[in-house]
Amino acid sequence: MVINVGDWFGYVSYEGGGRKAENGSAGAANILDLPAAIITSADNTKMITTADGKKYLPSIKDSCISYRYIALAQVTSPWEVAAVFASLTGDEKATGADPVIIHNTKTNAYVAFVNQAAGSGPPGWLDDRGKTCSELITNWVTKTIGIVSVEPVGKLSGTWGDIKSR
Repeated sequence: MVINVGDWFGYVSYEGGGRKAENGSAGAANILDLPAAIITSADNTKMITTADGKKYLPSIKDSCISYRYIALAQVTSPWEVAAVFASLTGDEKATGADPVIIHNTKTNAYVAFVNQAAGSGPPGWLDDRGKTCSELITNWVTKTIGIVSVEPVGKLSGTWGDIKSR
């Protein structure tokens, strides 16, 4: 599972040692093999919390602001919409959503988009995206898809350079 809390999903690359906007706004489309219109650029768009949003992400208010909501009609096979926590209409049938989770039925991969926005955000944003992500993992991921944390088998020792070279 990937949880994206940034602006455009996969917008930049550090290939070749420097930051480049190689994917631009088509990052999610390129990386996830979805239509180019998967992410909608819509600054200050009000998202209304869904019933699942209230159940699984209790820290979000009745609404939040998104800059880049997911166009649900662009989630095409083998991808499907797994959960909608806030949407344009406050239900799962909306045309756009954020926060939202999509699922790849071939690979069983999940991608969560959590309050995608640029900068420090306008009033109405999620108060704490870290808290919301923690709720997402604790309340939805562990209960719905059964991913649970495990204790590490042992500790790695050495410097970061040593660990990277292993």
